[in-house]
Amino acid sequence: MGTDGIARQTERASPSGPVTEPAAMPDRVVEPTTVGRYQILFELASGGMGTVHAGRLVGAHEVERLVAIKRLKSEGGAAERDAFLREARLSAKIDHPNVVKTLELIESEGTLYLIMDLVQGVSLATLCETAAEAGEDLPPALVAWIGAQVARGLHAAHELRAPDGAAYELVHRDVSPENVLLSFDGRVFVADFGVAKNPRADRQTESGVVKGKFAYMSPEQTEAAALDRRSDLFALGVVLHEALTGRELFAGKSIADTVRRIWSLDPPDPRRERPEIPRALVALVLRCLARAREDRPADADEVARALRQVLRDEGEVVDEADLSELLARHFPGAREALLERIAEAIAEAEAPRGEAREVVGKAPPAISAEVAVAETVAASDTVARLPLERSRLPWLLVAAVLVLAAVGFALRGADGPPEAKGAATSEAASASPAIPSPSAPPSSSATPIPREEVSEEVKPEPAPSDPRHVEPPPRPAPPRPAPPSGPPPAPTPAPSSVKGVPFVDL
Repeated sequence: MGTDGIARQTERASPSGPVTEPAAMPDRVVEPTTVGRYQILFELASGGMGTVHAGRLVGAHEVERLVAIKRLKSEGGAAERDAFLREARLSAKIDHPNVVKTLELIESEGTLYLIMDLVQGVSLATLCETAAEAGEDLPPALVAWIGAQVARGLHAAHELRAPDGAAYELVHRDVSPENVLLSFDGRVFVADFGVAKNPRADRQTESGVVKGKFAYMSPEQTEAAALDRRSDLFALGVVLHEALTGRELFAGKSIADTVRRIWSLDPPDPRRERPEIPRALVALVLRCLARAREDRPADADEVARALRQVLRDEGEVVDEADLSELLARHFPGAREALLERIAEAIAEAEAPRGEAREVVGKAPPAISAEVAVAETVAASDTVARLPLERSRLPWLLVAAVLVLAAVGFALRGADGPPEAKGAATSEAASASPAIPSPSAPPSSSATPIPREEVSEEVKPEPAPSDPRHVEPPPRPAPPRPAPPSGPPPAPTPAPSSVKGVPFVDL
């Protein structure tokens, strides 16, 4: 593998596992869609039964979580659907740090989606192949530590119990390097319970059905016989043997050849090629590979404890940091490339939604705000007067001019001798324009302003708090015209309610 950090999908990689192989990232990004609360980003792997995509949980208040979304192909038959549902039911019940966590099962438009935690790393199969290509062997202590983590995860599955306390007697049936996932931060997971056997729930399953990868099957599994947890221990022995030697153990040219080798081939001692491997580790691996299940360890917990004892006896201290360092050396830049790919996919997925939010978030036209303010002020007399908008000033100027013209016309139309009119006109010319005071009623000798001539568009006087308002100087009352020399004209009845014209600060 090159050192550019670009991940590749190996032919042996599980088509259903939620692992992100460092190279298992196609160049084409799948059109983003959503399934329930989850957003599909891009495809990770594809197989005969379904596809696995990288995705993320889109929750409220920007809560996010990266997930693996396993989708059952729409053309899958009843058998594939049953296996998919079996994996969802079983894996959802197992809660262990060495088992890939299943979050939920979603059915949308007839398609099943299994939501799992996204393991950012590689499979053990990919690590073994990459190390072999580089001419390196995996450190025996690290292999023993990985095997102990796998055994712990298997034991949690084997010990799974129903709420009533009854054992499920679960058998994985597909323990293989492809289903051992290694995260870049050094954690180990068992994945893919799609062909797991649950005798408690699968009582109607026909006998004679063989499921799993033949190269990792126990002898009894190749015969479709009844299985127990010790069948998974045989498969784990094959996985450890191949990790130590860097070679496949039973895989033949055909299924028949593979089955023949399982029944007839005595596993070679790994120490023949690698003397540095501890004897106790080889003895444990060969014990797991015993053809008779009675000769194998009793359970996976016994295997995990024996592997930890090997490390203690050899004085080896191995943990997640050692595995993380090994992955970083064999897959430089792979983790960064994956995270960059995820970030790009998220950006592309959010682009249309971002534009939509921008359109929705635009402020309404300014006229809407003005209308709202006007309606609010008119609805209550107790609301403080707001400054008049600049857009209304031209109308106020027109209204003021009309009012002044009406007042002047009314004053000029008063009856009286020409001399009196001239005197009044000369006095009015030397004074300010005669506008009746709002606080005083018009003089009885002056012709009252007809009610219909007062414009209803004139707005109230601005409040004193208005910064644009300037209190005007007091204006003198209009002069009284001289009494006529002839008989007085008939009085004009005053309106029952005459209001003064308010001062408008222009």
